[in-house]
Amino acid sequence: AKAEASSRKEGLETGADDYVAKPFDVEELRIRIRNLIQQRRLLAERYNQLEVARPGRVSNPVPSADDRVLAKVREIIAANLVDPDFRVDGLCREIGMSRTQLHRKLKAVSGRSAGDFLRAERLNKAAEMLSLGEDNVTGIAYSVGYRSLSQFAKAFREQFGMAPSDFEA
Repeated sequence: AKAEASSRKEGLETGADDYVAKPFDVEELRIRIRNLIQQRRLLAERYNQLEVARPGRVSNPVPSADDRVLAKVREIIAANLVDPDFRVDGLCREIGMSRTQLHRKLKAVSGRSAGDFLRAERLNKAAEMLSLGEDNVTGIAYSVGYRSLSQFAKAFREQFGMAPSDFEA
């Protein structure tokens, strides 16, 4: 209902993706929604790519707020990778966000829930270690926080479409 410029600015500055004043055109609203969904899909595609460290890779010199949050989340996960008891609650404590805030942020930028993101990071690290031949499958499973080799193999197969032993080669 607040259509004046100061209200729109305030809404946008507090993190809103858009500000629609009443009365609004339904078709314009549909177009805005479609554009926002497309932007989120593109962001999710960007962050869902398997990120294996590559020498000489040039990164964005001015990271966005989303990039900084993801970098911090990945840093925290990497520091706690070997701990099988490290879960989303621990990640929330470390990053200083509520479970809901973290879930929303990760879902918006990666398309994954916090738990799925944590699992994917563990499995991506395992894939990196396997491709470098750092250890055998069992050792790698334990080093990325899995207690059960069968759970590790099942999750790995779901993410990469092959058994970890086939990935080694």
